[in-house]
Amino acid sequence: MIQAKTHPTVKPQQLMEHLVRLVTPPDGIVLDPFMGSGSTGVAAVNQGFKFIGIELDSGYYLTAKNRLTLHSDSLKASSLLKK
Repeated sequence: MIQAKTHPTVKPQQLMEHLVRLVTPPDGIVLDPFMGSGSTGVAAVNQGFKFIGIELDSGYYLTAKNRLTLHSDSLKASSLLKK
């Protein structure tokens, strides 16, 4: 999915997924204390991890919340189609 840049330091999704797998133990929880637009959260969810994100800026928080909600909803829809 191609998205417009919503944060000045958005990371490539594949890179974030690789880093999440690299440093998170099985059944681990990914903590991102500077969540920004939620790239790490999407990567964590894609890799099957739970995620906790913290963001001080209310605009970025809402962007990340909406992004993660949409992503989570699409994953649920995909899993229903596979059954």
